[in-house]
Amino acid sequence: KGWSNTSTAGVQDYEGDPILRPSGLGEWLLGDPTVLQLGDELHLWGNEVFHGILHFSAKLTDVTNFTKVETSVRLPGANRAYAHFDAARDTVILFYEQYTPPFFRSSRIQWVESKVDGNWKWSAPTLALEPALEWEMIGTKRVGNPFVFFNAQASPSRRPVSKWWMYYSASSVHLDDADIDEPLHLGLAQADDLRGNWTRVTATPLAIKGGEFQNATVLGIGSLKLVKGMNGDGTPRVALCNRVTRHDVTHVTGSTISSLKSVDGGLSWQVETATLITPTPAAEPNTWKESYVYGFDTFVSPSDSNWTLVFYNARNGWRHAMEAIGNIDTDLLSDTDEEEGEEEPIRGQMRFYRRTGHKMAAIQPNELNAVKIAVAAAILAAGGNPSLITAIPTG
Repeated sequence: KGWSNTSTAGVQDYEGDPILRPSGLGEWLLGDPTVLQLGDELHLWGNEVFHGILHFSAKLTDVTNFTKVETSVRLPGANRAYAHFDAARDTVILFYEQYTPPFFRSSRIQWVESKVDGNWKWSAPTLALEPALEWEMIGTKRVGNPFVFFNAQASPSRRPVSKWWMYYSASSVHLDDADIDEPLHLGLAQADDLRGNWTRVTATPLAIKGGEFQNATVLGIGSLKLVKGMNGDGTPRVALCNRVTRHDVTHVTGSTISSLKSVDGGLSWQVETATLITPTPAAEPNTWKESYVYGFDTFVSPSDSNWTLVFYNARNGWRHAMEAIGNIDTDLLSDTDEEEGEEEPIRGQMRFYRRTGHKMAAIQPNELNAVKIAVAAAILAAGGNPSLITAIPTG
């Protein structure tokens, strides 16, 4: 299959078939992917609506060919997971959002843990964070979309942080046209130990500045994750984030993935490229991401360390729609010299591989920074429209 240009300058789609579909009875989506390399395999977790969080794996030589391993969390309402490998204990910790039955109008962040021995015996869930602040209980009482990493960078005071950080989303805004709730605010928690106790870093939501959309207003922030392989010590932080919008004239809602940069260690963020990964118009053939692009994760390509694979989730309409994951090609980053106040553009393109199910994209580095992002696999819903895998050269 070949690559085709999209309506976004520098963005190309790859035409292909899906690689993962939902398998559970009555399911219409498989979404919110998180990926992790274990040995010579790439492991992927994604959630269905009723069957919890499913676990897949693929050989590093063929990261579009996933097979199901097991179900890691079996409860309905378990979603938006993030997988972390604890090398010291040879375990995988799966942080995830758990909605509370019977009405599923509130959620908390929990984690489960399993040895990497092929048996995948998961521990009972442990609470990490639950709604407590006023801005975490708007619309629905929820915290979720965890992204966890060890922060060894210096704080704005130049002191090393040396704590575990967790970005999370909180509260929700209801999207009438799709009849779904999407996250509203972005929060930050920290812990001395990966397993907690977790406490808030700030009592107010984190700010994301700039990146306004033409004729659209930002309603909420879905999730924020650092781009793996692009966040060395002493450098500005680089992240992706999806933002939920409403058109000012038509009032149609959407979600777009933007690239961000932080020069204060990750306490505040500036949009670099607002429309990095965008929905595609219904008029385009085989549109699988007509309305929203949101849940995602990144991973350094096993075939070329200059590339990072990005897995993301998309939706092919509003009400009664299906979902998938994809990638795109676009300008991504800019690097700011704090002392001089000058900005050096680090440009990139993101390609998405068209597949009805999982997708991939990539960001390639320029001569100044050997940094690329590739978007790797997309999860598509049953009945599948094609998804795509895209690569982003940053140069």
